[in-house]
Amino acid sequence: RNRQTAFERDVLHVRYQLQVSRFDPSNVAFLFFIENVGDAEVSGLDVDFQWAATDNFTLHGAVSYLDTELTRVNDQLDGIAVPVGSELPFSSEISGNLRARYDFFMDSMQADAYISASMNYRGESVTALIGSAEFFEDTLFQQTGRTSGLKIQNEGGTFGTVQIPDGNGGFRLPNNSRYVNPSATTINAAFGFNKDAWGLELFVDNITGEEAPVVQVAGKFTPEMTVQRPMTIGLRFNMDYE
Repeated sequence: RNRQTAFERDVLHVRYQLQVSRFDPSNVAFLFFIENVGDAEVSGLDVDFQWAATDNFTLHGAVSYLDTELTRVNDQLDGIAVPVGSELPFSSEISGNLRARYDFFMDSMQADAYISASMNYRGESVTALIGSAEFFEDTLFQQTGRTSGLKIQNEGGTFGTVQIPDGNGGFRLPNNSRYVNPSATTINAAFGFNKDAWGLELFVDNITGEEAPVVQVAGKFTPEMTVQRPMTIGLRFNMDYE
């Protein structure tokens, strides 16, 4: 195989309208309503490459840059949704991955073998279009006597009309704020071989045990967090049938 390099670049600019679910106890206490939040713009750049460095070693990579902005908020969600100019949820500014693979012939097994490794990076992002994080923290504290300890980003302004204790014996409106999903890097590795019609692979996923937490708040009054699977070691077996 000749050494080859492939390089691709995509420039992105999109405008679209966003929707969100909203709980409205003043009208129907047990229903959620789907409403249009307003408009948003997304600009970005995607770059990916493939490089056959030698006959046996290949390298693949990709990186993505996003610049997101909420450009208009409908009047009925003023003070509920985050304000104009805020970034969009679950939209990391920088994300990317890098994968490497080395192929060789294993004399002892008379089989084609390989070693591979990958690294995936996800940048920091915020959760949801509703600025309810501080309100949720107060609800959690009222229920359990503790807060979540999650990072919160203040978006400016106040959220809704429900008052929370100010710590001095009085009450105030909660800040319009969102939870922050931290950046995360996941590393995987594998060794495998294929002989005739069957193959075997030993893999280790998430070598460093990265949790990569993502906060979920839609339809809830307290935050919920999901994490990825911890370090996992396993075997994969495959066989081709005619």
